[in-house]
Amino acid sequence: LKPFPPPATFSLSILAGALFPLPVAQLLTGLGEGFGSSLCYLQSRAIAGPLVEHFFSGKLEMLRARAAQEREHMLLFNFFLRLTPFMPNWFINIASPLVGVPLPPFFVGSLVGTQLSLLFLSLTGATLRDVGESGFELGADFRRKGLLLGLTMGVLQCVPLLFIWLSKRAKQHRGLKED
Repeated sequence: LKPFPPPATFSLSILAGALFPLPVAQLLTGLGEGFGSSLCYLQSRAIAGPLVEHFFSGKLEMLRARAAQEREHMLLFNFFLRLTPFMPNWFINIASPLVGVPLPPFFVGSLVGTQLSLLFLSLTGATLRDVGESGFELGADFRRKGLLLGLTMGVLQCVPLLFIWLSKRAKQHRGLKED
């Protein structure tokens, strides 16, 4: 389903967490996200460009300007796009080829950058399965794991920004030394 950006992929990730052991669910959903997003990217590049330009010209211009600024940090920029809620994944999938994002960093960003949200969805499925099997009792362990996962996701969303900031700062510092 992923190449045709439906919101059903969230439900399928939860279902994978309920049906499979967590490592298998994470592997399946991760590969599905990476390859499915890349197929959506290729479809958009091949046939959807004019439609996307027509309906989302303002957002495309904003993303195009930002992608041009981050040309040297394209992989980190893709991680940032995937980790933050500023733009939905379906829009990133169809807009990326139109704003000049190359396919290799897009694929890696899709594969790796979505792992935390996919883990959250898979854990949700596994938790629903466990709660259903235990008679709908939520323990302290469930709350602790949820809090730790939420904090981890929040911190990791800042990592690409930190790398970009440090890289720009080092480049600026080198430029000052040359003057």
